[in-house]
Amino acid sequence: MIRFIPLILMLLLLVVPGCGGGTGGPQLEVIPPQTVEYFGLGPFLLGKEIVAVEPFISGGQPDNWTVSPEFPAGVLLNPETGVISGVPEEVHSPTPHTIMAQNSSGHFVITVMISVLPTTPCGLSYETESIQVILGEPVGPFVPLYGCGPVQLWTIIPQLPEGLLFDSSTGNISGVAQVTQPLTEYLVSGFNQFGSASTILALEVIGPPPCQLTYEVETVSLSQGQTLEPLLPAVGCGDVILFSIDPALPVGLSLNVSNGILSGEAGGVHPLTQHEIMASNPAGFTSFTISIEVLVEPPCNLQYPESEMTLTVGNILADGFLPTSECGPISQYSVDPALPEGLLLNPETGELSGTVLEEQSETDHVIRASNLTGFTEFLLGLEVHPEPPCDYEYSVNTLDLEVGTPLQVLAPQISCGLPTIFESFPVLPAGIQLDSQSGEISGQPLETLSGMVFTFIASNISGVSTTTLEIQVLPEPPCDFQYPSDQIQLTVGHSLSPLVPSTDCGSPTSYTALPPLPSGIILEVTTGIISGIPQFVGGPTSHVILAGNVSGDVSFPIEIEVIEEAPCDLTYPVLNLTLETGQEVGPLNPLVGCGVPTEWVVSPSLPSGLSLDQMTGTLSGTVQETQVTSSYQIQASNGAGSTYFTLEIEIHHPAPCGLTYSSSLIELFSGEDLAPMIPNVGCGPVEEYRIDPQLPEGLTLDPMLGILQGTAQGESPIIEYVISALNPTGASDFPVLISIFGAAPCDLQYPETVIAAPVGTLIEPQVPVVDCGVVSTWSIEPPLPGGMEFDTTSGVISGEVLSEIESHHTVTASNGFGDVQFELTLVFRLIYEYRGSELVVPYSIADGVGSGSFTLTAQESELNPGYPTSLSGISMAIQYNSNLLQFVDAVQTPETAALNGGEGPDFWAINPIDGGVLIGMLVSFSFVDSLILTDETPIVNLSLQTQPEAFIGDSVGVAGQLIWGNPTTIPLDNLIVIDGANSSIPVMESVPFLIQPQ
Repeated sequence: MIRFIPLILMLLLLVVPGCGGGTGGPQLEVIPPQTVEYFGLGPFLLGKEIVAVEPFISGGQPDNWTVSPEFPAGVLLNPETGVISGVPEEVHSPTPHTIMAQNSSGHFVITVMISVLPTTPCGLSYETESIQVILGEPVGPFVPLYGCGPVQLWTIIPQLPEGLLFDSSTGNISGVAQVTQPLTEYLVSGFNQFGSASTILALEVIGPPPCQLTYEVETVSLSQGQTLEPLLPAVGCGDVILFSIDPALPVGLSLNVSNGILSGEAGGVHPLTQHEIMASNPAGFTSFTISIEVLVEPPCNLQYPESEMTLTVGNILADGFLPTSECGPISQYSVDPALPEGLLLNPETGELSGTVLEEQSETDHVIRASNLTGFTEFLLGLEVHPEPPCDYEYSVNTLDLEVGTPLQVLAPQISCGLPTIFESFPVLPAGIQLDSQSGEISGQPLETLSGMVFTFIASNISGVSTTTLEIQVLPEPPCDFQYPSDQIQLTVGHSLSPLVPSTDCGSPTSYTALPPLPSGIILEVTTGIISGIPQFVGGPTSHVILAGNVSGDVSFPIEIEVIEEAPCDLTYPVLNLTLETGQEVGPLNPLVGCGVPTEWVVSPSLPSGLSLDQMTGTLSGTVQETQVTSSYQIQASNGAGSTYFTLEIEIHHPAPCGLTYSSSLIELFSGEDLAPMIPNVGCGPVEEYRIDPQLPEGLTLDPMLGILQGTAQGESPIIEYVISALNPTGASDFPVLISIFGAAPCDLQYPETVIAAPVGTLIEPQVPVVDCGVVSTWSIEPPLPGGMEFDTTSGVISGEVLSEIESHHTVTASNGFGDVQFELTLVFRLIYEYRGSELVVPYSIADGVGSGSFTLTAQESELNPGYPTSLSGISMAIQYNSNLLQFVDAVQTPETAALNGGEGPDFWAINPIDGGVLIGMLVSFSFVDSLILTDETPIVNLSLQTQPEAFIGDSVGVAGQLIWGNPTTIPLDNLIVIDGANSSIPVMESVPFLIQPQ
């Protein structure tokens, strides 16, 4: 049992007997005080009045009370009555104070523990409830104001805008805002382990004031009715909320108050005036001065009835070709360049009139209507064409021509106009030309043409005149028809190189052979080409080839003979055959360079099992017997001749193949038997087995059977051995790894890593389990405490718990080849266990944000004396890595909230610290309820969240264990509070955590 002062103030009573008495006759004797006790003392709260605590006295009544050391400031001891009261003025950690109560007969001394705890912060506020910050300008610090207890941790929700900082140790707000933000409410809270105080703070980040307002121009000059091209403002800094101008703009012009654009149409005359444009937002303004004037309106929108005119020389321009216009009055009309001769522009009215006297290509004339303020223009496109041609014809209506005979020149006849080009449709026959400038037809026809009507066109830009002619061209009859040779000898099956005919005149349109040519030889009836492959031996035969057209025909005699071809260049796919008995051959098909063999023979006869097909020359079969290398001559022949091929053949047994054993890795301990390993091998017969290098001592390989077996001796490192199965043809190999070693013990385990039990408990024997080698020696360091036994022959731990202790021991199991160890912890006291559910925190890889919750639990061992025990309170302290996680919240579990009839514990404190959370709970100040831990009881639900910067872009995550304990000097740690004077340290099991991407 551990004596400990946890969250509550406990009274430790030290009884010191008093002295007194005397001798003499009968008298009234003053009795010294016998006992003095204080009840109901608890931790005092800073600034809270203490309900007077009176002493309970037996024996005589003390009349003088003193204390040493003195109570903390504000806590008073009445020197006459011993009553404790007052208002604590300072925080005071649990400290023993000795009170002496005395009278004239004696005294009594009692020691009490006094502590003063801080109170909850209160009255939290800032000097202003609303803060307006300008983007990019330094602010603060804004300092919080509060009363009552001290603040250990400050928080703000939500997070401040980028650039503004919140000091979690002071609550100060400062920095330089980097982004704008509308008015937003923030919850600022100050915490200590006893509670918190909060306030709402409104904060707004506005942009900087506008600056350096400019427009593209400083002066604008317009005419009445003129549209002002929009003028856009430029601002050097800040966002503009409102644009304004003074004095007001001329009629028709406007300023957009949202974007500052000047635009509109000038309505009336306006003298040159300066106007100030102002751009503003809540942070300030900037301005720009612009001068504007509106002048008399110039003429505009000059129009004529037509914008494009095409005239012919001699045309008279119709009356009334007058302009129209809008806007201002016109004082003068002008044109550039000058109009063609005969056309006139009236400078006062703008009328166009006259008779055109000269040609003109398409020309753009700019007519301008102007006054003193300005002008408007009209673009007139004008073209003057010549007179069109008429009555176009030739001296004849038909032309009958012959290929190769020149045509007498035909000249055109035209009555009026001058053509600039002559054309015909369709195109004239080859050899006949139409002069496109003079219109003359001439030439010598080159190809035939049946009667066809052609249309001839004479034209200029003003018009056309047409006439027609019918033209017919007859062909020239063929002559001097011949082939390169009149006698042709061919080989059956061989292609004939094409024979192309020729003629000196005329173009044949068809060719005919009388009688028909031999089978396979073809005459192309349109070209006269003779080609093909003769199919049969025959001839010579005589033939006449006719070539003709519509004008006549001509003939050529030719003689053709087809002869047979002898075989040549006989080959097979291989020159040599090296075979194994039982091997299938082919089929091997021959190749013949020319001719068609009709007979196949081989000499000498082929080995048994092989055959030669006498019709096709194909070699095939399955060899049966071995044979040394021998040559065989194969002959292919027909009536025209023969060709030969020599083939060498060798036949032998196959080599062994596919050698395998049941395993390629053999690991043995010295003295261990290797069961016979029988080889598996295919293909040819094996004459001998070999292994390289030599096998370890005790292992053997049978050279005839290949069996690997034996009993391993000594030690040998792992070595690769190659086993070979051989015959004269070849070998098959199998690699095997062999090692022989002694075994050390491994994987030592006990049923429990922590043996926890109350004092007086008989421990169930803890029997170890070990793998690998046999243990020869067991040892433990340091030795077990009194009452516990360690068996050095078996490693079994047993015995009875005699006293409270917590110790750590290392058990070693060893033999000649090595050892293995196991770490063991003994905890002998009242057993209470702290555990926690796994903390799983999923997070986003994009921003590193994630959160998760887990539950801390407590349970009493049923081995404790007096189980189950009614407990007064509990404290917990658990740690985490503050570089990875941060505290979010701690909430009572339903089991905790159900204490005191659903009112929850009288005292409940959560103290988040850097890298940990401290939880303190006292069930009842008046002890009307207690905590029972017969089952694993949830105490508190904790929520943590990631430090985002640690996990942005992390696709792996991290896992580990949360350990128990308080990393700070705050006097709170893991403890089970049994009553006001007794407590116990729990057995704590680390809490697993997994932070993983989602």
